[in-house]
Amino acid sequence: MSVFNAVRGRAFRPRAILVSGAAACALLGSAAAAGADVSSSPVVVTPGGSVPATLSLSSVTGSTALGSFAPGVAQTYTASVTATVTSTAAATALTATDTSVGSPSLGHLSNGAFFLPTALKAGATSTNPAGTTTNLQSLSGVAATLLNYNAPVTGDPITVTFSQQIGATDPLRTGSYGASITLTLTSTTP
Repeated sequence: MSVFNAVRGRAFRPRAILVSGAAACALLGSAAAAGADVSSSPVVVTPGGSVPATLSLSSVTGSTALGSFAPGVAQTYTASVTATVTSTAAATALTATDTSVGSPSLGHLSNGAFFLPTALKAGATSTNPAGTTTNLQSLSGVAATLLNYNAPVTGDPITVTFSQQIGATDPLRTGSYGASITLTLTSTTP
């Protein structure tokens, strides 16, 4: 193959030809087989990222209104709220505590100085396999564990249920009964 130099008008034979694709692989393979050094120095790269410590109980929706209590009728009243849990901890617990200020009996719904004889109960459910639910727990001034996670979770939808049993002979006072329940997400293993 001849290529003419337009400036001098002379022919010459090229010593190298620019090739790509399969032809380049064939040439490099031939050069490697002939003992030529065609490798480059290895380069180590370390892609990565970091995750901040996160404990989040968010998007709480629904109503905790248990309804109207009927005097003289034995009945269990329930209400549920939904929430979303995100935790980057190795293990996490969702707890509920009655934090009512001035309540005559923590864990019991009260109406002024009057309170129901049976404690309010709470429980939580999750469909995430990392979540372990417990039976309904009677609430008090001490944290009751409603749900445990044995792995990190992101955006896990949960349901928190409150249950109040009223006996047929429980004395009920006119007015509204209530309590301040604090739901807390804590890391049990950071």
